[in-house]
Amino acid sequence: MGLRLDVPTKWNSTYAMLESGVKYRGAFLQLPLRDLNYKHGLTNEEWHRAEAMCTFLRPFEKITRLISSSSYPTSNMYFMQISKIQMLLDANKVNADLVIQEMATRMKEKFDKYWTDYNVILVLGVIFDPRWKFNMIQYFYSKIDPITCHKKVADIKSKLNFIFYEYSNVGTLSTGVGGESSSKTSTVTINRASHTASVSTSSATTFDDTFDDYQDIYTSIDDFSLDKSELENYLDEPILKPHN
Repeated sequence: MGLRLDVPTKWNSTYAMLESGVKYRGAFLQLPLRDLNYKHGLTNEEWHRAEAMCTFLRPFEKITRLISSSSYPTSNMYFMQISKIQMLLDANKVNADLVIQEMATRMKEKFDKYWTDYNVILVLGVIFDPRWKFNMIQYFYSKIDPITCHKKVADIKSKLNFIFYEYSNVGTLSTGVGGESSSKTSTVTINRASHTASVSTSSATTFDDTFDDYQDIYTSIDDFSLDKSELENYLDEPILKPHN
């Protein structure tokens, strides 16, 4: 792997430095025996903290790579990744390591400042992923705050129906008599949905088990069937089984 240096302006370089350093722990422990000038060896407590910090930062590094990737579209993953970050920060606010606990608390303050309001248009991207549809929206909202889950899902569904019928009307008005383009236009304004984070923090949450129970909970889409419009027909169809 090779050792990596920290870059003060890039937080993910800190994770890369810790990840590589932990892998070479054995070599660092041997270094004082081979080089008498080596005076900065870590104590066992510091090594444990480095490992814990690496575990804490790993999911954020994964999420950053996914969201910032330019090789494939990721709008359908936006809501899930932001929800995972919120759950991880809330869980680690009670981490046994006080340093990580303090770090998570400060990070959550920043998160609340910039991500209290989700972008609804990007949230709708999850619904048009046939693997998730409304199930994933309901799943994460119930994890974050079960009390407001139903209201938030209903709000998202209302906005989705509004956009669908607005675009349906635009489609019928886009062509005038004789095929000429109509000058009539339609403007859609969407208010961003907001939420208040309130998640149980009885035990630390890790990235890999953030939604392990999803498949056990959601096996159908029946809860969201209404009138049989094109949109409702899509939502009523069974979801596709995600590939691991």
